[in-house]
Amino acid sequence: MNLFQKVVFSAKRKMLFAIRPFIGNRTYTKRYIQLLRNAGIDIRPYNECGFIATSVYFDKYDFSKLHIGQDVFLTHDVILLVHDQSPVTAWNGESTQKDEGSFYNPKDIYIGNNVFIGMRTVVLPGTAIGDDVVIGAGSVVKGDIPAGTVWAGNPAKMIQTTKEYRAKLERRGVFEDRDFSALPKKGTYHG
Repeated sequence: MNLFQKVVFSAKRKMLFAIRPFIGNRTYTKRYIQLLRNAGIDIRPYNECGFIATSVYFDKYDFSKLHIGQDVFLTHDVILLVHDQSPVTAWNGESTQKDEGSFYNPKDIYIGNNVFIGMRTVVLPGTAIGDDVVIGAGSVVKGDIPAGTVWAGNPAKMIQTTKEYRAKLERRGVFEDRDFSALPKKGTYHG
């Protein structure tokens, strides 16, 4: 993405954020996902589930390195980093034969389907998050996160499986007054 494209993307993003209160969350999310797809992020179409907060930071170093599945919730202040500038900064005074750009070492981030990432989580370069995963708020995530698991912490560690988590919530009565029948069936696309 060149400088002009970044400026246009930022302007469209700000305009979409400004009209969000008037168009509602579903319309906002659908249009925001389309804007992100047009900018080069590999993201599945909106399926009436999922949400991307306005404060999510998408590393602009290379949008093509971001791969986001369907029905993903990216909550407030989540950061998705695809590059690491620390070597460039740390070795600034050293003479090297390598091109400075090679030190950024950009790596892909993969986020599977039906993933919830809590507030202020940082997802580091080279992370692959499987399907049906919950990441707790404030986590720092790196590496391979297996499907069907719950993770939290800095660094993030596996807490339990999503089946265990759901059973724990059911024992607490969290789902007693909820009607989930109106939600789309898992894996269906309404595009």
